[in-house]
Amino acid sequence: MRYLKRAIPVAIAISAICGYFSDSAIAATSNIPSPIQIINASRLINHGYNGQGINVGIISNGIANYNILSRSGLLPKDVRFYGNMPGSGDEGDWMMQVIHDIAPGAKLGFCTPVASSAIGASGIVECEKLLAEKFHANIITDDLNAKPQFWSPTPKTMLSGKLLNKFKNLLLISGVGNFGGGYYEGAWEPTPFLLAGKSYPAQDFGKSVGQGSRPYDSFIMPSHTGVNIFLGINSSPEAYSRSCPSSNPKITLALLNGHNEVLASQTQRCALFKLTYFNSNPSAIIARIVVLKDGTEPSDQSIAIKMLAQWAERSATRSVPLRYNTLGGASNSGLLGPRSIIVAAVDPNTYLRNRLAIEPFATSGPLRLDYGINSSGDGLIRFPSPQRIDIPGVVVPDRFMVAMPSSGGAGYVMRPFIGDSAAGPAAAGVAALLLSAHVSADQISELLKKSAYPQGRAGWNSRYGYGLIDADKAAVMAGVLPEEQNPSAAHRENAPASPIHRFRPSPAFLHEQTLAMAAIHGNTISLTEIQKAADAGDEGGQFWLAVYDQKTRHNAEAADLCWRAAHKSEFPPAENCLGTLFYRGLGVHKDYRAAYIWWLRAARAGIPNAAFRVGLLQAKGFGTATNLVDAYALMLTAKTEGLRNPILATTMDKIRNRLSADDQRIAGNMARRYVSDPSSIRRQRNSG
Repeated sequence: MRYLKRAIPVAIAISAICGYFSDSAIAATSNIPSPIQIINASRLINHGYNGQGINVGIISNGIANYNILSRSGLLPKDVRFYGNMPGSGDEGDWMMQVIHDIAPGAKLGFCTPVASSAIGASGIVECEKLLAEKFHANIITDDLNAKPQFWSPTPKTMLSGKLLNKFKNLLLISGVGNFGGGYYEGAWEPTPFLLAGKSYPAQDFGKSVGQGSRPYDSFIMPSHTGVNIFLGINSSPEAYSRSCPSSNPKITLALLNGHNEVLASQTQRCALFKLTYFNSNPSAIIARIVVLKDGTEPSDQSIAIKMLAQWAERSATRSVPLRYNTLGGASNSGLLGPRSIIVAAVDPNTYLRNRLAIEPFATSGPLRLDYGINSSGDGLIRFPSPQRIDIPGVVVPDRFMVAMPSSGGAGYVMRPFIGDSAAGPAAAGVAALLLSAHVSADQISELLKKSAYPQGRAGWNSRYGYGLIDADKAAVMAGVLPEEQNPSAAHRENAPASPIHRFRPSPAFLHEQTLAMAAIHGNTISLTEIQKAADAGDEGGQFWLAVYDQKTRHNAEAADLCWRAAHKSEFPPAENCLGTLFYRGLGVHKDYRAAYIWWLRAARAGIPNAAFRVGLLQAKGFGTATNLVDAYALMLTAKTEGLRNPILATTMDKIRNRLSADDQRIAGNMARRYVSDPSSIRRQRNSG
């Protein structure tokens, strides 16, 4: 952990070291690989390829604390600055620290867009141009969204594409998004909907994603909270101008309460528009999103819808947990040429058997693409039929330890930098290492994909792309490093693969019960059946064999079996099991954060015990932020779903005594939502 060896003395000097070691969100132990170890870049650096001679440009919102960080030695003193300096906030400081840690020999340039909101497409691309022309950047990485945030391709895409055509050796690497759970797209699937006594054709959110019919999506909206809902349709490209063409269909975006009364609405012919609402009520409400089409318009007009719902906060982007989400969108998803790549974040604290859990808010895909850039590069052309674009390309660990201002305002503490905004600069650091090893810029994007370590089935998937970034294997494939000196890569390549099955309830449930009884009571006859099922790759057999191993204190074997069934098969009982193993330190290092993540996955799949455990962690602040309202809601959910145990009852009583009557009502509303839709259970977010 080279970075921490350098950073800790500085932290002591500014009286922040206690914050580093005591922060429960970090959950650091010697058994957890650092993000740099997971990236597998040490051999490139040991061979002298540390980014020397490479210029890396960074675009973000600001570098408010650069001066003190450079004086402390956490950032180089020769960073070049462009645009609106110092900008707002210090996320740019964090991005530069990540790159400097991975590729300390690279020169850094930074730009904040002049646009006050830092999301104007022209402002972002102007920064790209400055970094390319003035700084002579070899790599540019950004973490900013340009509006339209998800309508592909965006003006940012068009202008960035022109820049790549001009600068033939430039690489663009983006970590933009954090939309997981709040993004939806689908073809128009109409269903009748009655609003204020009038019938409209409404988007059928359920049927459009292959589920039961439902003319709205819904979520719990806490009191004194605002929401922004962006809606885009694949209508005329002229909608990039200020006019909304009359040829576009008339669409209404409305937010309703639980009684289908209108809270806010917008009716337009624009390709993109936004609806904003603030809940000023003293308690939480049920909010429903509907998309309506004017009934007088031609019914055969083909449209597609893209929607993004976010809480209206000044802090980091947080998506509203939509029920019918289709994973996450990305603003620059059209930038998938040979010299560009989009990455998403995985949580290194869940590292086990070379696998990591995806950050639930990370960018994912695929996305529908209706328009492309024309031959001159200055406009759009509609494709004869929609195209699919696969993002992300690869996944990269986040949670790099970076210096952030302490909560008390005095000095700095080392905290994890979380999200796609951390994954982007990490990938840029790896690209800088490869460029310094004389790998061609045209090769790097494809090399990173082909060398990625699959997280499940080989090939691309919507959450992990082609897999986990592997700098060493990319260097081997490029001919920079010899393969025979890479035991880590050889170990990964030779790791046994087990069949992958997605869990589906079925008539085999009775057979599962037989396996369960054998595991719990140690029936040797039925245990043979368990072993046969596990050897055949059945996730239920693997899970119950893990339970048996845990009962007989073979915890390492139990952890291995649970890992296979939980991570590869997405088998909810095994995810619950894995959370328990991490919580107790059975067969794996004790890690409350990993326990929280795995229990959360199982809770979202509808396992009551897991919902209770997540609530328990939130009540204690173990592995996540303390939130008594959420904790009580989760425990109430588990109780409603039939869970009964003395700890549940006692803990609920203790929490109830600490909650106001309003907080108890909010928790009750949340619990009703969670019982009807466990996938809407929200995850606590830490800073970063």
